[in-house]
Amino acid sequence: MGKIIGYARVANSESDIEAQKAALSAAGCTQFFEDVGSGNLPGLAKALATLSPGDTLVVNELSRLSRSSTRRLEILEELQLRRIFLSSLRGEVDTTKNPSPVFFRLERLVEEMYAPILGRGGED
Repeated sequence: MGKIIGYARVANSESDIEAQKAALSAAGCTQFFEDVGSGNLPGLAKALATLSPGDTLVVNELSRLSRSSTRRLEILEELQLRRIFLSSLRGEVDTTKNPSPVFFRLERLVEEMYAPILGRGGED
């Protein structure tokens, strides 16, 4: 098994990122990357660049990767192509046990269906 790398993101500088980092540490992460906000995510870019085949990227919940389900699916597909695992501490996905991206595709379909009703798009 490879490295276990944690990624944390909060919406703004007033939010507390320490709880996410503590949970990632308890999950066995040995290296951490973090971002504040939802636009440019240099921490995520560095985390993705650091990962090698057999490594695992751990997030507290999938929305920490991106608010956009489309972008989350792109990240998952990139990780799968590179043979990198993704695990969410909230149990939304764990490709170390089940590598299927079906959940993400279903999530995107539901988001597209409800976006007009809720008056919002799925992008960050």
